[in-house]
Amino acid sequence: MQVKLDGGRVSAARFAGDSCAICTASADVLSEMVEGRSRAEAAALGAGDVLGVLQADVRPTRMRCVTLPITVLAKALG
Repeated sequence: MQVKLDGGRVSAARFAGDSCAICTASADVLSEMVEGRSRAEAAALGAGDVLGVLQADVRPTRMRCVTLPITVLAKALG
């Protein structure tokens, strides 16, 4: 996950990786969601926000696939 900050706001977000469909979809949705948000707003996004956009029933055993891009985004913003 790569983010470009401009004046404290995320002006662009991209991801690259080889992952399962759920993780890829989560990263794609998250990349779109963070653009235009402040660093703090982007960092505050969680699994519930991503799942709300995905509108998918994700089994508890696959929640790590949803949260991995969120964890990586937090590191990129830090």
